[in-house]
Amino acid sequence: MGHLLDGNLYEAELCARNMAHEVFNGVMERLLQTGAERVNAEFCEEYQRRGFKSMELRPLDIELHTGHRVKVRGMYAKRVDTEANGSRHLLVRHWSVNANCSPLRTSQVAMCSGLSPSYDVGNELIKGFGPVQSTSRVRKITQEFADWTSGREVALVLGKGETLEGKRVALSIDGGRTRTREYKKSKEELGGVGQRSCPFDAPWREPKVFVIQVLDEKGEVERKELPIYGTRFAEDDVLALLLEYLKALHIERAAGVQIVADGAPWIWNNLKRLLLEVGVCESKIVETLDYPHASGYLSKIIEQMPKRSLRAGKDKLLTQFKELLWQGDALKIVEKCRAIFKRPSQECQRWINYLEKHSEKTQYAHFKANKWLCGSGIIESGIRRVVNLRFKNPGTFWYKDNVEKLFLIRSVCLAKRWATFMDNYVNLEHS
Repeated sequence: MGHLLDGNLYEAELCARNMAHEVFNGVMERLLQTGAERVNAEFCEEYQRRGFKSMELRPLDIELHTGHRVKVRGMYAKRVDTEANGSRHLLVRHWSVNANCSPLRTSQVAMCSGLSPSYDVGNELIKGFGPVQSTSRVRKITQEFADWTSGREVALVLGKGETLEGKRVALSIDGGRTRTREYKKSKEELGGVGQRSCPFDAPWREPKVFVIQVLDEKGEVERKELPIYGTRFAEDDVLALLLEYLKALHIERAAGVQIVADGAPWIWNNLKRLLLEVGVCESKIVETLDYPHASGYLSKIIEQMPKRSLRAGKDKLLTQFKELLWQGDALKIVEKCRAIFKRPSQECQRWINYLEKHSEKTQYAHFKANKWLCGSGIIESGIRRVVNLRFKNPGTFWYKDNVEKLFLIRSVCLAKRWATFMDNYVNLEHS
């Protein structure tokens, strides 16, 4: 009350929150102690049948969402069958404990780490929930959580019964930029000495990102439908993940599927094939070349044209070419370019071939009339938010395996799927 009388509502709120935390901590200590006794008694036999042998009571520290630590005693298997992977502590598995943290504490730490530009900044955000963590502790919690989620992505991200049946779907894919850390010597070559002082290469790599997005009847992003992002470095890996999502979502029952992307050959050579593989009728598939990419090549072509062909001016010719492109007449542009260029440069020839090869994917007026997208803004935005704003910093160098798992945590946050993600996390079988 004194703080309020002094006009300091901030301190009053802090005091009230701290008192509430103390009450919460006391209640949870009692609940965890009682709950541990019942779990040990009721589930010990079940876990023994599943390969947990020589069970004995061992202490377990659990960090709550307030930062308070509670010590409970739970059954621990000194021996396990080869099939019983993961923790040997019964309470860890039964309560979804990660790095000695409760699921809610794990959720807070992982979310702050995923949304922040660094672990250090994420640590500052966590101060609002309880005692300050060390940055290394925040990293450990996040990475162990990311390790567990690896390989379970589709089961964790999708809501119960989620489907694309009867919906109009846009599918896009592209690449971002991340610097990775590759040591020049392995731990074995260093004779057990740590790698931290060992020289390493830091090459830029391209993580491939896809987005699955539902469109409304007007051809705009359906705001009530949450997007799905997936990220992998290798082309085969990202396509395998995409295929897993498409099967789980029953994409073959969608009202229509649009592929919208730039001109990367590996995209066009694989996405339509995947859709046909899972049973999507070819008549339902719409392939669209990103309009800004296509129109960008027009400017480059005109810049290389000889002066004699530009009597009407570059701007006027560019306007004419863009109008032809919009109307789906890319082949007329190609025909005119070949009449103008007697000996086009290798680069210019590549741009002309690009327009010719993708002419069927440039029917923009038709796409617009049928309420489909004409640009790949959904994936450009996704790459910027999921990858580049967090993992593209020139001064940070990531282990490939670590950063690939962190992509998932960040993408789930940005897709607003975190609540579903955590619900699935605590309900999946933990090992």
